[in-house]
Amino acid sequence: MSQLPYPGSFPPAPYGAPDQPLFVPSLLGPLQLVTPPTGRVLDVPEAKLHLRIPGDQDDEDEYLDGLIEAATLAVEESIPGHRQLLTAAWDVPVRCWWQGGLKLPRPPLQSVTVSYYDQAGVLQTLDPSLYVVRAPTRGPGVLRRAPNQSWPALQVDRDYPVLVHMTSGYGTGNNVPATLRQAVRLWVADAFENRGDAPGQAALDAFNRLCDLAGYGAYP
Repeated sequence: MSQLPYPGSFPPAPYGAPDQPLFVPSLLGPLQLVTPPTGRVLDVPEAKLHLRIPGDQDDEDEYLDGLIEAATLAVEESIPGHRQLLTAAWDVPVRCWWQGGLKLPRPPLQSVTVSYYDQAGVLQTLDPSLYVVRAPTRGPGVLRRAPNQSWPALQVDRDYPVLVHMTSGYGTGNNVPATLRQAVRLWVADAFENRGDAPGQAALDAFNRLCDLAGYGAYP
């Protein structure tokens, strides 16, 4: 039996199903980077050591630094569920108050504050006693309403009246798990040695295995 195209949509034909699944808008809006990460997961001397390039040979240091930055982005996007390697601050717009837990992107979560537009359209900071924050090591950060508490009223005609301000990431490069630092090394080495060519299959397989080890599942 074919599966439903979206949870809660109509059953498949011949029971009168529409051609397209029901559209259910995401609770979250587009992420906004507030404070970008600083530093690198690896520094250039570490990359040169991995590539066996003499430390006093510096004619390609700038190129290597760019590869390290690109490799970091590749690792972050290749991990199932995505990840934030170096500390950064993000704003997450939300359409309304949520039932159950609100999963946050770009783990691991370090800290969070919540703001909202009240009925008069004034931006307010939500009292931290109204919500509970969970930041598991291998999962997304989750916000839940605290027991026996109620959410305040929101401005009704604003697309995203709730704003979650979060800081996420492992910290500095030395705090990033060893498996992910190795994935960065593999990406850099393959791109450096095969510049202009497609990635080598063996290096790509090893890279994907290391990223898969850090994943926990897709973030909706």
